[in-house]
Order: sequence, then structure tokens, then C-alpha cells
Amino acid sequence: MTTDTGRYSLTLNRRGQATRTAFLNALAAQLRVGPWREVTVSVLAAAVGASPATFYCYWPTLDAAALDLCRRFNAAGELIPRHVLLLFRLLEFEARSGRGGGE
Repeated sequence: MTTDTGRYSLTLNRRGQATRTAFLNALAAQLRVGPWREVTVSVLAAAVGASPATFYCYWPTLDAAALDLCRRFNAAGELIPRHVLLLFRLLEFEARSGRGGGE
């Protein structure tokens, strides 16, 4: 499977796809229980059982992973949960105002 994550384009095997999905699931879980500002790559990596460096094999920033999460809901034809939609709007605002970046 080829995945486009902004400036990265990866060809993932089953294990890589499973790791990427685990990170996205961990991100969705973190957003359900706490605010965006408390989500860090280290927290996600600990939830997945991987190192933070592994996260950066899939996304250049935390913002990029969040946008991927939004794309995942959209591609599946699912309603985007309110907490993810609010995050997406925040990221769009920050990108337009030049304040984006993530961890």
C-alpha cells in the first residue's frame, strides 16, 4: 500500500500499515479523552509500544498525522467525530494564520 502523508510517500507492508493504523487509533483515543495541546508524539508512541522516532517514519509532524486521521474517516465514508472535526478546523486556522507546526 502506498500512503501519501504530505511530503512523504511510503510503500508500507502489513506490519508498517498496522503500526501506522495503531498510531492513528491512539491519536483518536487521545483526542476523545483530552485536548489537542496535551497530545504529544511521546504519548502516542507509548500507547502504541513504539519509539517516538517510529512516528516520524510515517508523518513529519503531529499535525500531519491529525490530518491523516481526518482523511481516514472521510475515506471510510464515516461521519467525522466532533472532536476530530474541531481539531481539523483548528489546524486549518493555524495553517492560514502561519501558526501551524505541531510537535
